[in-house]
Amino acid sequence: MTLGQGLVIAYPVAYFTARYGGRRKGLFLVLLIAPFWISYMMRMLAWVNLLGWSASGIRDLADQIRRETLPRPSYSRTRGSRTA
Repeated sequence: MTLGQGLVIAYPVAYFTARYGGRRKGLFLVLLIAPFWISYMMRMLAWVNLLGWSASGIRDLADQIRRETLPRPSYSRTRGSRTA
């Protein structure tokens, strides 16, 4: 199903770019690739921020995790009681 959807969307775009692109072919390709590239760059910059020179982002995150209190499980049954 995904293959079919990909072909239905990608084939007309590729055909239009190849057939009618002309001098603007490079512009069309940049406009097609830019959203994927921007997503990659945002993820990369987030990692650079976390793993920067001092790695303070990792230490801050670890401190926040350590300070969190984990919820204790609550048991509603009393000791020795059986429910079927």
